[in-house]
Amino acid sequence: MNIVIIGPENLVGTLAQGIIKALRNVLMGARFPLSKKSLKLEAIIGEDRFAAAENAVIQLEVICF
Repeated sequence: MNIVIIGPENLVGTLAQGIIKALRNVLMGARFPLSKKSLKLEAIIGEDRFAAAENAVIQLEVICF
């Protein structure tokens, strides 16, 4: 199952980190992938687990906001 989480805000970013550690098939999408918060989260979770929201949505089966 492909899970996409949209929004790098504090709570969502923390949620994404926990789910990625547990499931590994999670992609984090951000509306503004070059913002400071987005870049910080991308550095934490890995470049391969982070995408612009419009690219992330294409790959989803389950979405969390």
